[in-house]
Amino acid sequence: MARLTAQVVDLQQAQAERVHAGDGDDQPPLYSTVEEWVTTYLLPTFPRPVGEVGMTRWHWCEQWWRHDEAVTRLTALWYGWEQARLQMTGMLPWLRARPPAAHPVRR
Repeated sequence: MARLTAQVVDLQQAQAERVHAGDGDDQPPLYSTVEEWVTTYLLPTFPRPVGEVGMTRWHWCEQWWRHDEAVTRLTALWYGWEQARLQMTGMLPWLRARPPAAHPVRR
């Protein structure tokens, strides 16, 4: 809960700074690569089982960068996330639009 509260405060502060500075379109990405975004944000925020897990058909591949589909999906998610974070409520549509299986890799 404290982490979520801190994230909300950070978002509110960032939004206030963008309003003061202009529209925020010239903001650099928070993460410089999709790999940095995946390892620093996505995996800790949306943990998934690694390897074969019971009868589930989806699992996270630890070498996701070797799967073209995973790289394509994760890059699109990262770009969308970078745009969404610049708006106060931008994460709501991003979270709703994100398919549940967008970051696991099917074998």
